[in-house]
Amino acid sequence: MANENNVSWDTATMAELYLQQNELEKAISIYRKVVRDNPSDLSASKRLEELEEWFDEEHGGPVSFRQYTRQIVNEVPGAIACTVMGFDGLPIDSFQVGGSTLDITTLLTEYSGLAAQLKRIGEEQPQVGKVRDFVIETKSLATIFRPLTEDYFFAAVVESKGLVGKARYLLRVTAPDVLKELE
Repeated sequence: MANENNVSWDTATMAELYLQQNELEKAISIYRKVVRDNPSDLSASKRLEELEEWFDEEHGGPVSFRQYTRQIVNEVPGAIACTVMGFDGLPIDSFQVGGSTLDITTLLTEYSGLAAQLKRIGEEQPQVGKVRDFVIETKSLATIFRPLTEDYFFAAVVESKGLVGKARYLLRVTAPDVLKELE
């Protein structure tokens, strides 16, 4: 009974079931978690590579932001997603691991309205200054936001037991490179 919360459905079998249902992005997300949790699993690594190549072919090649979003998720213990998104709630690119039942894109879309409001407060109250970053922390997740431009922000979603400070740091030091890609 005590281990029920620790059971993970993030397996290669589950990823293949998603693939059979034409859910390529979910399958890739699960394979990313399988590979991250068990880097010595060569068959999962190979399958992940195949699926990511297939995804890139279907979507006109790899997205230029992918290297940054992937880096943050891979380097931050407990990170489950990273995105470059507009304050209008439309994602430019996201990288997610695991087959969480939580819809990260929808969560970030909802949070983008709050992010836009906080950005606006900083602009309307010059004595306060512009928002550099902020964190929304719940019982199970922390979401770190870093505005990039007037229209876009960078965000990472980290499990509550993860290293939120490291995610915040990596968003800050990676932001200038992401800004270059936005230009």
